Amino acid sequence: DRIPFQHLLIDYFSTTTLFYALHDSPGAITRLLKLLDRITTESLHNVAQLDFPYVEFVDNLDGMMTNPRLLTEYCWPSYQRDTEILHGQGKKVGSHTDGHLSPLLDLMPGSGLDVCESFSPFPLTPCPFDEAWKAWRKGPLIWGGIPSPLLEKGTSEKEFRDTIGGILATVGSEPIILCVADMVLPNN
Repeated sequence: DRIPFQHLLIDYFSTTTLFYALHDSPGAITRLLKLLDRITTESLHNVAQLDFPYVEFVDNLDGMMTNPRLLTEYCWPSYQRDTEILHGQGKKVGSHTDGHLSPLLDLMPGSGLDVCESFSPFPLTPCPFDEAWKAWRKGPLIWGGIPSPLLEKGTSEKEFRDTIGGILATVGSEPIILCVADMVLPNN
């Protein structure tokens, strides 16, 4: 459900086709998700012998696409089970969460995730940094937080310093992996 749902969006269906299929053929989509979910779970058991301290799900999570209802119905049972499997192996678990997360902020702490990697706040998404920070004080850990447009030529030194200063003041001495999100582009 968790990985397969995202993979359906990216690999198997166009977004529009997937939402039509969820409406028109929910039984077929559910069967496909269960099959893909079983394969994912088997794969996670196979990484037990690998000496990796961290596993990341490449979800590209976005609250506008995977809204709270879809996240709760299709993703959370898998997230929680899969993170439990990986935590049982002594691994930390993250997800690539570079989309608009405002609709999901309050749900993320219950995901089982240790890290939200590539968290992309305003102006990359409508989600303000301080709202995510407040919602995730007890986890998941933010990895990202510096919107890449701050590195663009049109951003003044003052705006850059004010934004970074605001983030650092909000974070204080709490843990964060502060870096540019989602990616540094040629115009950055």
